[in-house]
Amino acid sequence: MALAPLATTADLDARRIDTSDMDLADALLASASAGVREGAGCSITAVTGTITLDGGARRSIGLPGWAVRNVSSVLWDGSAASDWRLRDAALFRPAGWGDDYDPPELTVTYTQGVDECPADIVDLVCSLVAAGMVRAEDGYDPRRGVSSERIDDYQISFTRGADEVVAPMQLPEGTRAWLSVRFGGGVHVTQERA
Repeated sequence: MALAPLATTADLDARRIDTSDMDLADALLASASAGVREGAGCSITAVTGTITLDGGARRSIGLPGWAVRNVSSVLWDGSAASDWRLRDAALFRPAGWGDDYDPPELTVTYTQGVDECPADIVDLVCSLVAAGMVRAEDGYDPRRGVSSERIDDYQISFTRGADEVVAPMQLPEGTRAWLSVRFGGGVHVTQERA
């Protein structure tokens, strides 16, 4: 099941971004949302999923993701575990989670993320979509990396290396770092529920 985009065509309309080509708008919303989620390292919006973690002697095991809200089940080597509680996005069990030398497999089903995407993230996605639309209007011009151009005594300069933006949907490193810090990056969902 694919996650819903982080912004909608209504969000694009509110920013006066042309949505007359709905197929293009939908494709760019999906692409921009996937890029932002990848940069954030989490879904941002609410998703329920199942992950597998190693237990061990520690009493608290952090759950990856952002805004961990609910844990619906914990299996310890396939059997239901009930003597735990959720505390600060971590599973806490006073007796610990097993032996460090032969840690049990914990299978956790939980919900992380928020119901409504933060406004600044919606705006980021819309900005990426707008850039993608301009690129599509240009027919995906292959002259990527042009940083400056002059007409008299014609001159053109290109950006290369780490600073080069290959496509308008590519997040700059500064934006990726900001998303990772803000959302704590790193959830790995192995199964989603509708």
